[in-house]
Amino acid sequence: AGMERAAKGKVPSQEIWKAIALQDHINKTMGLGDLRASGAQRKAVDSPPPRPKRTDTPSGSPAPRKPSIPSSKPPVKVKVSKPAPDIIPLKPSGRIAPPTLAQKIGIIPSPANQPLTTGEWQEAKRKSDTRQDSHMPCPICQDAFGAQEQVLLSCSHVFHQICLASFERFTAVRACPICRKQDYQKALIQEGKKLAYVNAAVKIQAVWRGYRARVQFKIMRETIPPKSPTQRKAFYERKLASLTDRLVDALDMQRAHIESSLWRIDQQVALTRTYYDSILGHQSINSRLVSHVDWAQA
Repeated sequence: AGMERAAKGKVPSQEIWKAIALQDHINKTMGLGDLRASGAQRKAVDSPPPRPKRTDTPSGSPAPRKPSIPSSKPPVKVKVSKPAPDIIPLKPSGRIAPPTLAQKIGIIPSPANQPLTTGEWQEAKRKSDTRQDSHMPCPICQDAFGAQEQVLLSCSHVFHQICLASFERFTAVRACPICRKQDYQKALIQEGKKLAYVNAAVKIQAVWRGYRARVQFKIMRETIPPKSPTQRKAFYERKLASLTDRLVDALDMQRAHIESSLWRIDQQVALTRTYYDSILGHQSINSRLVSHVDWAQA
């Protein structure tokens, strides 16, 4: 029917082909495949053919091993840790989807198979930083990036690495979850970790500063009299009560010290009296003994 209307001049034939190509591109990008085919047919069409088993030799026998040559141990090298780069490109994984009809006729740009340069990655990261993607939650799991691995796509969108891996595992076509760009390239970035570390440091500093401010405020309230007469009167009342309590505590401590000294003196006097009584008892026993004169008279 569309072709008949195009033949009559109502709808241009080129526009119909563009619409068909866009519909085909959307179906393949969303993983819908051919809408007219059944589920089994669609699965058979979309699934890749099995790969033949690879053998080392034409006969299938393993290749002979090379004889090991003993070598002297190399000198031990001291490894110097280098700072991690901001962008670490990752190797492409998975099967690259064939170009769609819309990409072939030029409606949709074809995916670039060449790896991005450092300048192109910097430009993609600049776009992401301008939108503050790292400050937002992950578009897939809706959780903050935190200290988890963060991946930047060549289309400048940012996700958790584990979330993107799960998304790629359960989708038929490898496309960006946001802009649906196919055959993207990935790179690890550290913006989420840096932001998490900065937020943690800010929270720690806020807690410490709050504690120091409360301590200083308490000291100021105890040392600086207020300007209001009512508050000044209450301030000096607290000061006088504090001084009175300190004086009473000092007198109580002094009294306890005096009582302790007197108790020790009483203990020494009782011990001395015990020794004196024992000495007197020993002398009375000796006085009762018979003398030599008495033995001579007897």
